[in-house]
Amino acid sequence: MQCFTTIYRLYLASLKAGRAIPVPAYRLLALFVVCLACVLGPGVVHATNTRAKDKQRAKTKTTARRPYNTARGTASQVFSSSSFIENTIESELYAAQIQEFRQDIVAYAAGLLGKRYRAGGKQPSTGFDCSGFTGYVFWQFGIKLANCSRAQSQMGVRIPIADAAPADLVFFGRKRKGRNTQIYHAGLVATNKEGRLQIIHSATGQGVIHTDLHKPGYWRNHLVCVRRVIYHPVALVAAE
Repeated sequence: MQCFTTIYRLYLASLKAGRAIPVPAYRLLALFVVCLACVLGPGVVHATNTRAKDKQRAKTKTTARRPYNTARGTASQVFSSSSFIENTIESELYAAQIQEFRQDIVAYAAGLLGKRYRAGGKQPSTGFDCSGFTGYVFWQFGIKLANCSRAQSQMGVRIPIADAAPADLVFFGRKRKGRNTQIYHAGLVATNKEGRLQIIHSATGQGVIHTDLHKPGYWRNHLVCVRRVIYHPVALVAAE
């Protein structure tokens, strides 16, 4: 303001001497402001830009320190994660290994078709009963089952019959009024094609055979449950 006052006094002196054109004071003030902006403008703009950049850097640092929140993360952030990709690949490989492992068990069991039935039998040389057959097959792959069908029916996890997969265990029994179902027979699933189960088991008087549970008959009428004992990496480790 003092600078403007000095300039205005010089203007008045020039006006008295006849060397200046009369100009209203407010126009002189406006001219002074414009000149001041021209002189100080670049510095003001630079300072403003500097403050804006500093704020942006501070915001970026704060964002970087903030833990990742999946509720706020975008799909690209989630799917670009290397750990996510690695876990997905590992899961797919594990699923493929399990599928191959199941098929190996079924193939081995199929190689015993025609072996005779023998009560209490647990070896191909002597013949098999039902639990002896399933126990022997699974033991070849490092999985130890209980010695009788009823005990085997308590192992693993129970699954819906429609979800049965190759090498799942299948159990048969009879329902008793007011009492638990009595399990008396075991086998293993060979295939499941749209709910049509094929099993391999050792049946009295027939030995090791294939049976189609989709067809009406004794075994279909006495089917109780399916149990899964292959659902953990331990099965794969034990088999290697």
